[in-house]
Amino acid sequence: MTHLEPFGPKTAWLAVLDRSQAQVAEALGLTGGRNVSGGEAAEAFGEVGILPPVPGVDGRWTLAVSFELSDISPTRLASLAALLDTRVQAYATHRVAEAHRWLAADRGRLLRHVEVVGESGELVAWTGVPTPIETGLGLPALEEITDEDARFQVTLDTTEDTVLAVARGWSVDPMTLGGEVPGHALLFDDVDEGPPPPEPMPTRQRRWWWPWSPPTDR
Repeated sequence: MTHLEPFGPKTAWLAVLDRSQAQVAEALGLTGGRNVSGGEAAEAFGEVGILPPVPGVDGRWTLAVSFELSDISPTRLASLAALLDTRVQAYATHRVAEAHRWLAADRGRLLRHVEVVGESGELVAWTGVPTPIETGLGLPALEEITDEDARFQVTLDTTEDTVLAVARGWSVDPMTLGGEVPGHALLFDDVDEGPPPPEPMPTRQRRWWWPWSPPTDR
């Protein structure tokens, strides 16, 4: 059994529908995991913690937690969803710079990608059709936002709570985790960056606003 601990602020995680920890680890290219407490897995920074499946929207969700997943690319996420033949979502949030993102893919198709940096007022990405969960939070029901004032308003309206609310509506809000679940939380020491792209392309640099030291408060 694993005692779950809530998490969410100042970290990143993947949510995978109806797939086991072993399947998620294999898709991520992770090997050599060891049993740890749920709290240690949820605080993974340079490692990857994978929690036992937990109940959520439409089934059970396996959560992979690591600050190193904060800038997983849309292409990589879609590839994972294709490999696992299911829904895969990515979330990241950091309240200091008000840097927040969420992505969703289903069986190889990217459905949604939203990314903001509130500190600089930048709407980095707004891809796909907004879901009722998002519009219910006051976000625009538009597939494309070209007006600069409207784009800036999205950065003002998007907070850590927005990310957690989207997660709650799409899969599971990790801040609500608690209690005992069957199985063991796992911790893997390395993060697999995935295969190289088929064609040469500039390497995406980690954005300045994701700090390199572990979070000290939650």
